[in-house]
Amino acid sequence: MPSDSQYDVIIIGTGAGGGTLAHKLAPSGKRILMLERGDYVPREKDNWSSRAVNVDGKYHTREVWRDKEGRELAPHTNYYVGGNTKFYGAALFRLRKEDFGEVRHHGGVSPAWPIGYDEIEPYYTQAERLYHVHGQRGEDPTEPPASGPYPHPAVSSRAWFTRGCARLCCRASCSPVAGGPSGLKSAASFRRGGSRVSSSLTSRATRRNGSLNICASERTS
Repeated sequence: MPSDSQYDVIIIGTGAGGGTLAHKLAPSGKRILMLERGDYVPREKDNWSSRAVNVDGKYHTREVWRDKEGRELAPHTNYYVGGNTKFYGAALFRLRKEDFGEVRHHGGVSPAWPIGYDEIEPYYTQAERLYHVHGQRGEDPTEPPASGPYPHPAVSSRAWFTRGCARLCCRASCSPVAGGPSGLKSAASFRRGGSRVSSSLTSRATRRNGSLNICASERTS
């Protein structure tokens, strides 16, 4: 990346947050730079392999993180253009209303947010439209209030899962899942649908603004 380049906006990270922000800012005509520490995911057969992606963790970073006791742990995160949206289940839940308030737990007190759920709600609705979320309001008894329905109908639960829940006297509900208008039918298509979300938004943002640049494999300090 040339050191003398001038930009109006620099976005660090090309994941769900960075991709959405770039898409929103693209029509402004501002010069936008997106920095991503990772490279583009190589297109290969293992992209669609549940074993390679989830069991073997082929695309996970090999970084070693440490917990508060200093013990090593694997972060199970990905550094690629598109961030963790490249390999995720595409489930897009809203925070609950209570999450924005003060929470007391065994480790202390988590202070309340400076804003409440009601202020965020219209933006959740916009994001659900942008990400083509499939769902059904009212199925999940814990969901917060919403100003409108999901943009697309829910992805049906597997019949065997629904029957099993009924036998256990449990209530089954469909997760809100990002995808396309035509729907999603399998776990593999969940991943394919979700993996395109942020990177496709970034691509669309680039088309909407010729002054938007992406620098992959960049580290900031």
